[in-house]
Amino acid sequence: MVADTRTANPPPRASKPLTAAGFILFILLGALFTSLGALLPVLRAEFGMGATAGSELVSVFRLGSLVATIACGLFARRLDGSRTMSVLVVLAVGATVTMALAPTWAAVVAAAVVAGVGFGGLVLYLNTAFAIGYGERSMLMVNLLSAAFMVGCIIGPLAVGMLTGLGRHLLLGVAGLALLCWPARGLARLVPTRGSGVPGRPEGSAHRCLPLFAAFALVALLLSVTETGIGTWEATHLVAIGFPVAAAAALTGLFWAGHAVGRATLPFLSGRGAPGKLVVTCTLLAAGALAGACVPGLAPYAYAVAGILLGPVIPTLLAWLATATPAPQSANAIMLTALMVGSAGSPALISSVIGDSSGAVIPLTLSLLALATTIAVLLAGRAAAARIRDLRAAPAESALFTGPAGA
Repeated sequence: MVADTRTANPPPRASKPLTAAGFILFILLGALFTSLGALLPVLRAEFGMGATAGSELVSVFRLGSLVATIACGLFARRLDGSRTMSVLVVLAVGATVTMALAPTWAAVVAAAVVAGVGFGGLVLYLNTAFAIGYGERSMLMVNLLSAAFMVGCIIGPLAVGMLTGLGRHLLLGVAGLALLCWPARGLARLVPTRGSGVPGRPEGSAHRCLPLFAAFALVALLLSVTETGIGTWEATHLVAIGFPVAAAAALTGLFWAGHAVGRATLPFLSGRGAPGKLVVTCTLLAAGALAGACVPGLAPYAYAVAGILLGPVIPTLLAWLATATPAPQSANAIMLTALMVGSAGSPALISSVIGDSSGAVIPLTLSLLALATTIAVLLAGRAAAARIRDLRAAPAESALFTGPAGA
């Protein structure tokens, strides 16, 4: 059974202006995330680099993001949320402006590290705030936030392609708009800190949640391997079964577009609460859809359906875990770190599994990964149920928590 970890009293909710600022800022973060790769040809020409040079720009940006995610998670309860978010906005905006204006490639790369730090910290804070700050609607809101990020991921490369004459100065527009979202730092008040006493939040030591964190990290790792594997290997499979190279590449975009559709629609259809049921249903059906991709005529549609089904899983996991721990930001930091590790290792891992076999085994491999993710979700549900039993066994904590152990 999958645990329902809803709390009796919802935490403080954000105002509509703060919510709007958070959505806009997340769109801009998505645009920044994808525009760096799209700008590489422009930057190569500007700085006189080779045809394949410059990839370190994206790598150091993601490294900075990883460092910020881990740091903000480890020291979550020692940091003042609003001040930290203010610093992160300044770092992201200032470094993005520097990337746009820097006269040397070394300066651009150095600025990308700092921009990554601001990016990673803001992604963590905003995800955590939306995952816990809207009561029973938190699962829906964090999914919509993730959909906004996907919109930004689409807008970034499109803007680079349509406005190539502006080159990297497009980053100035992203930085300027992000600065206008300064009020979004107020969302940090929704993230519990030590002694904050936020109503409706489980209290106690986060160390008791380590089994829960490990279970959810395993889910995140497997899910990331699956999603990145689809994005990496779908085109290879489609070419292997007879699709033209250009068509295969274009059809791969449907999987990522499905992510945005799934995040914006499926949480509405599932109703409020019961995040575990939504995650189990989505991953299990996605395993079936990926198995259906073994049929050549169904493959492109099966991958698109899998994208829709997997879309809401990550944000729903964030909302689910955040309701069962006294340290939601640390928990989400562990989740996001697991996602990054899985994303980095997925291509090589799946390549080693596939080996020299036919591309036709790719969808079956991905389907088995999705099925393994479902099993991991069920284990995470058991860990969440164990956490509930601990809360009920501790009188000081159980008074703050109600809800059935299973759903």
